[in-house]
Amino acid sequence: MESYIAKQRGVRQGCILSPSLFNLYSEYLMQEAISGKSDVLINGVNINNIRYADDTVILAESEEQLQAMLNRIVDKCNEYGMEINSKKTKTMHIGRDTKTLTITVGNAVPEQVSKYLYLGHMITEDVATLKEVQIRIEMTGQMFWENKKLLRRNVGLNTKKRILTCYIFSVFNCGCEAWTYSKTVQKKIKTFQMSCHRRLLKVPWTEKKNNNDIIQIADVGERLATTNEAET
Repeated sequence: MESYIAKQRGVRQGCILSPSLFNLYSEYLMQEAISGKSDVLINGVNINNIRYADDTVILAESEEQLQAMLNRIVDKCNEYGMEINSKKTKTMHIGRDTKTLTITVGNAVPEQVSKYLYLGHMITEDVATLKEVQIRIEMTGQMFWENKKLLRRNVGLNTKKRILTCYIFSVFNCGCEAWTYSKTVQKKIKTFQMSCHRRLLKVPWTEKKNNNDIIQIADVGERLATTNEAET
């Protein structure tokens, strides 16, 4: 049919077929370009890319491997009539030592960054969790204020705790499985958790109740406000 019907343009903007077609194109493109190439071993699983819609991360053990994969992706994009936005493309070297990368995407040299916000999570070259935790605390603080009605006296304590877990801590927990739980990070999380329960119980600092008192009053136990892996 292609020899008889000339393709003048793709689907119109807003067409319901557009997301499905893009997903099909990108899936086949990535499979043909880098499937099984230069994987990074993470928790026993070989991974070389992470994708959500058009937000893609390419992982490699070395600069040479990364460049080789990008070259294959660029070639496949040309075959599929797609193009990588080099202005939005960033590179990052993750490790103890700093290193200047000389990666190219086609004829463009993408910017090398020390941190990058990916799908709402702050990724840093030193894989520091503390910055991400601080961002999550700020976001969750806003959520707590927006749901301040849970502080009303006519709401039972058990209901308040369930609301806190469902609407507040769920925002804080997003992506916590990937955090590195150093003592500093655990202390930061614990302080945040106690602050939430103090506000929930309307216990002012002037009453001089310590964290153990708050834990007993709220009956919440001592685990961190994250996954079970965070417990110590």
